[in-house]
Amino acid sequence: MKSNGQWYCEQNSVYKTWEDRQDKEVLGKNALYYGIPSLIMIVLLILG
Repeated sequence: MKSNGQWYCEQNSVYKTWEDRQDKEVLGKNALYYGIPSLIMIVLLILG
C-alpha cells in the first residue's frame, strides 16, 4: 500500500520526492501570505 504522497509523486514526476512537493507548496503559500501584503505596504508607503 502506497501513501498518498508516493502515489502523487509517481503521477506527477515534476516533484522528485514527497518532501520536495511539501517544500514547494510551503514556499508558495508563504510567498502569498507574506509577499503580497508586504508589497501593498511598500506601495502605500511610496505613494503616501
